[in-house]
Amino acid sequence: MNKQIELFLKLVKIYSPVGNEKPVIDFLIQWLKKRKIKFDIDKRGNIFFGFYKNTEPILFSAHVDTVKSPLGKINPIVNNQFIKAGKNKILGADNKASLSALLTLVDWYLEEKSEKSIEVLLTAGEEDGSDLVNFQFSKIKSKLGFVFDSIAPIGTIILASPFIINFEINFFGKASHSSKPELGVNVFLRGIDFLKKFPPKIYKKYGLIFNIGLIKGGQGVNIVPDRLTIKGEIRSLKKDKFFEKIDSLKKYLIDTQDKLIFSGFCPGYFHKKNDIIITKLKKILKRLGVKSRFEKSFVVSDANELNDKGIKVINLGDGVCNAHTDKEKISIKDLERIFEISKEIVLNF
Repeated sequence: MNKQIELFLKLVKIYSPVGNEKPVIDFLIQWLKKRKIKFDIDKRGNIFFGFYKNTEPILFSAHVDTVKSPLGKINPIVNNQFIKAGKNKILGADNKASLSALLTLVDWYLEEKSEKSIEVLLTAGEEDGSDLVNFQFSKIKSKLGFVFDSIAPIGTIILASPFIINFEINFFGKASHSSKPELGVNVFLRGIDFLKKFPPKIYKKYGLIFNIGLIKGGQGVNIVPDRLTIKGEIRSLKKDKFFEKIDSLKKYLIDTQDKLIFSGFCPGYFHKKNDIIITKLKKILKRLGVKSRFEKSFVVSDANELNDKGIKVINLGDGVCNAHTDKEKISIKDLERIFEISKEIVLNF
């Protein structure tokens, strides 16, 4: 078993669910100190460092947190060239597959005494979006970057990722006893009208998903309900359609006492298939015997925030199967491929 696989197994055994990343951050700090690498760490636990030579730097990033595992501690199973999750546990390959490959890349970089410039960002809190909220992006000098954080086959290149925003609408009526409904205003009628005009729907033509995820209201079966809360989200690959949907919600509620609250905005991005970076990346994959495939994803990653800050970041497939479940697994071959692709990026960009 090579050092990268041993490192991956060590990392996934360090349970670090989002919000409780300290154990793996402590491990990484010791790992960096052992190699005498100078680094910055912010209050959230994001670790940043770089090696600067006479070339433009390239950013590599991975997140150190995972989703929560139902039974806590993770015990990976190595079986027939696959590493799998234990019963009723996640594996944590999202994103520790990428993390192990990135640390292996750093070791390779130091051993080879590379003359290329690279920067490394290890984030804490990607799973709930809290990682880069207060990060000082001015630290990053790179104009180009790569992450392996798409639950997709190795060779997958994400061309687009959505704009996302959460919404909460609080509708108000007037309560009364159900024996005298004429004295009240049943707020559910407002909710029904809203759902008719804004049904949960996939708008394929516009690359937009409008979802209703929570409805809560009423006090009892013998009371005319006076309050109703509807929560949902908007995801769109097209910026104009995204903001049109937001405006339509605002217009629907204008001149009413109902309250609309937005939260959790995440910017989207789009890369052209014929972009010079994508073309160069395809050639690297072909040399390594990896078939390129393209996706427009409705899932977000740190690539969204980084692209929004002016760094062209490409998100690539990490080879993980059934992420966030007790059937999660990754092949040893794919773990090694993440490192090999990263190494070729350093050598050829």
